[in-house]
Amino acid sequence: QTGTNFFAASAEEAVAKIGDRPVLVIHGDKDFMMPLAHSEQLYAAAKGPRELWAGPGMHSNIVTEDPVAYREHVFGFLSRSLFAPGVHPKLSGALPKWQVHYPCVLA
Repeated sequence: QTGTNFFAASAEEAVAKIGDRPVLVIHGDKDFMMPLAHSEQLYAAAKGPRELWAGPGMHSNIVTEDPVAYREHVFGFLSRSLFAPGVHPKLSGALPKWQVHYPCVLA
């Protein structure tokens, strides 16, 4: 329905086109469907703040395999990439520790 040929689409080109926006690439360390090299190519294509995390589990099971580690990596990346340390754009003054580490819960 979109008219897009997804077999001809390039994920690396798409990542490169987003410029200096933050990119977090998450890959399952037990993924037998997609090789880690695919995620490494996406990471290499990113031009802005970027991280590659090979989390525990298969293809898309990382969030259920270790939800705490998943939360730490995702919220940590968002915090490091989008906010100055200890500052949330909607708040002023000192923040409780959980708000510093997980600023998007306030959005």
